[in-house]
Amino acid sequence: MSPQPDSSPFRDSRTRTINNMRKTTRTPGVQEIVYGESTVRDVPRAEVHPASGHAKVNLANPGGGTSPVKPEGSAGFLGVWLDWKLNWKAHLVAVEKKPRTQSYALSRIVAKTWGMGLAKAREVYTKCIRSALAYGASSFHIPTDVGGEPVKKGITKALGKAQNKSLRIVAGAFKSTPIRNLETETWVPPLDLYLNKRLADYENRLQRPDLDDGQGGKKTAASVVLTACRKIQQRLSSRRGNRGRPRTLGPQGPMAVERAAGTETLFRNGTLRRHDGLSKAKSSLLIQIRTGAIGLRDFLFTRGVPEVLTPACECGEGRETAEHLVVWCLAPPLTRRWERTGIRTRRDFYSVLHGINPTTARLARRVLDWLMDSAKLPMYNLARRLELEAAA
Repeated sequence: MSPQPDSSPFRDSRTRTINNMRKTTRTPGVQEIVYGESTVRDVPRAEVHPASGHAKVNLANPGGGTSPVKPEGSAGFLGVWLDWKLNWKAHLVAVEKKPRTQSYALSRIVAKTWGMGLAKAREVYTKCIRSALAYGASSFHIPTDVGGEPVKKGITKALGKAQNKSLRIVAGAFKSTPIRNLETETWVPPLDLYLNKRLADYENRLQRPDLDDGQGGKKTAASVVLTACRKIQQRLSSRRGNRGRPRTLGPQGPMAVERAAGTETLFRNGTLRRHDGLSKAKSSLLIQIRTGAIGLRDFLFTRGVPEVLTPACECGEGRETAEHLVVWCLAPPLTRRWERTGIRTRRDFYSVLHGINPTTARLARRVLDWLMDSAKLPMYNLARRLELEAAA
């Protein structure tokens, strides 16, 4: 008959050995194990919640060490910063640091009267600064409703201010120039619309995964479904034959949407062509004339410049604007360098400012040279003098 487990000599020996090797200190929740002469402090024992039966963990000191881990308000993951409220303020703070540095670098290579041309400055912005602003847009951006108003608050509105600042540097415009005018002149869409496009492309990639056709090519899920539908349609058509009356169509004219799409918009790539061959100073001057924010009496008086006491021109026939000096002024600062029949009305003046065809482009350059030589805009004196010296 075998001995009982409780009275086994082996069990008594094992119990005495364990008691001799392990000693528990009086520190609450900490177990100290003694193996010979070495001492190891074990991980604190977790307290069990009486209601749920789960162990409670001290988040301030999960490891039980001497250096407790302090909770952080935000954390970055793959370039996107998250905070515990999920309001994207941490991501906004992190993203705003990049455009601040990059905008400063942009201002060191281009300004109102010197630097690279408008097209290259725009390229630097779109490829370096705007890409940093739009990173992670699939996570934080809320798309604008069709026909709805742009967002008036949130991270997208705050990031739009960074785009405004950069576009003023690219265009060489004054701070009071409306941002919509800058976006049109530089052919850069509003940031919320650009982020809508980025988000739509992201959703499109998720809904159309690439499939391998077995021959090394790629087919999308939409193309597979479309091919199957066409096969079914062909099969049904072959069974039906020529039965039934053919469908008659009434007079087909362009729909309202088609007519709207056929209308040429001012926001097009042609806005950049008018700056072909122009220096940065002349591009800035052209944008200032087109937007109306230019350093002449009418604009300076409206902005409250102390030295400007009246918006009237020296001829006394109207407010001193670029249009007045070029078209209507009876005592121009310089003799006009174009034929009187070239620019006779306000419509002629703004047609020249568009500068799309070669004739108006040549007239626009003459107008810009004339305004820079008129001494009405002192900020362009140095740029004009350097241009004449380089051409001599």
